[in-house]
Amino acid sequence: MPFITRIISLEALSQIAPKKEALELLRSISQVAGKPIELTIIAAGLAELGEGASEEIRTFLLRASGDPKADSNALASAAEGLRDIGDIPAALDAARRVLMVTEPHASDLRTAVKVLLNEQVEGDLIDPDGVLENLSDRYGIALVEVAREFVQAGHPAQALQLARNVLQGRDSDELALGRAAGLWLALNGDDGAETLLAELSGRQVFGASQRAFVAAALAEAGHSKEAVEMAGGVLANSDAGGFSLGAAAGAWLASSGGVDGLLDILRDRPAIGPWSRSAIAEEMVEAGHIVQAVDLVRSVFSDPTADRYDVSKAVKVILRAEEPVRTDIFEEIHQSHGEGDRVRVAFTLAELGYREEAGKLAIEALEDFDGDMRTLKELLDALLAASGISAADAVLAALNADAVSDAVRFAAADFLAAAGALSAAVSLWCGLLVVDAASPTESVSVLTRLLKTGHRDQAIHALRGALNDPALQPHRRGRLRALLSWAVFSDPNAANCGNCP
Repeated sequence: MPFITRIISLEALSQIAPKKEALELLRSISQVAGKPIELTIIAAGLAELGEGASEEIRTFLLRASGDPKADSNALASAAEGLRDIGDIPAALDAARRVLMVTEPHASDLRTAVKVLLNEQVEGDLIDPDGVLENLSDRYGIALVEVAREFVQAGHPAQALQLARNVLQGRDSDELALGRAAGLWLALNGDDGAETLLAELSGRQVFGASQRAFVAAALAEAGHSKEAVEMAGGVLANSDAGGFSLGAAAGAWLASSGGVDGLLDILRDRPAIGPWSRSAIAEEMVEAGHIVQAVDLVRSVFSDPTADRYDVSKAVKVILRAEEPVRTDIFEEIHQSHGEGDRVRVAFTLAELGYREEAGKLAIEALEDFDGDMRTLKELLDALLAASGISAADAVLAALNADAVSDAVRFAAADFLAAAGALSAAVSLWCGLLVVDAASPTESVSVLTRLLKTGHRDQAIHALRGALNDPALQPHRRGRLRALLSWAVFSDPNAANCGNCP
């Protein structure tokens, strides 16, 4: 059994078993722990149970931190654990090793710096500039996380230097830039916006997405003028889309750029796609501009490029509108939009608790379904999410329509069975078992499903009913007799007298 499986099982057991028993099991598992991270997990377990001696915990942690193959996670965990039991020199050694790892995780780097800046021993005083020097080759979000530890430890100058490295770093992505900008603004007070823009002016790469996140940081810090100016540039940029436009719209509205001004910019720029519309509309809703947000996303439902994610976000906007507006849009979807749109909207409505509307949309789509199997599964998921197993009767009625193909019925039966609506699946299987158009392979597959789910009697009943048709063609009669024989003799202990045709 894998180590992690043993640990997860022990964690569950420790909630109900006596501590002594859990401790014995933990020590037993420790005998197969070999990887550095596994050793730190054992040490953490001993500490949590409160029964492990500090020396025992220390042994595991030193083994982990001394392993040349230890990654940043194991080293950072060892540093924290050693600090907690009071072995500060060993904790500092483990933390220093984290700084030597080629690509440490951001959270591990932050943990190591926290230990280095806050723990010290006589004769081994930590120089914050020395720690900073060891971070010279780092970049991105990791530096921002580390900078926060410098602030917490009372070293704002070093934190600003790290933020500057991110702001000027070519490889800094939009998330890192946004967080670095927020930290810079928090540390520089009233002059923050001016100095921030000066730092950013030298960037070689400063695209729309990066500008959007910086604008959001400016807005959050209360620098409205600068936020509106930068957000406006992003909103007018034809290369911006999706999250970038959403973040820029949020910054614009939060800084009182005004919804009318926002709409003016959107009208003057090239058309935006469904993802961008939904993202901007969400920000409008948050700012209280629900009517304008609804108008912006109405076209998402008829856009052939919109995916389920886009439609889901658009539905959340629509649901914030007044009842007459919602009803009008739902009816518009019913009457004019494609099958896939109805399926996506139905599923989202069901998730949001609008079960009656979801069920209505899903049934309408099912009655004339002619799509792919993935869409069919989404459709049935929407129905079951809306009404649960009680939707089975409506599903059966819709699937029995002449327009629905046998292939759709077969796939639907499998989906329903997997979802727990077994009786509905059995009804479909019994019908498919005797259809004229089914191939031998399909008939065998259907019968196998009925037998494996314990519905032998229903299969026999359906086959005998079909064989009683006097107009049955000879080749069909032969196949059905073969299927019936298989069904009858699938249970060697069952009485078969009277079952054979």
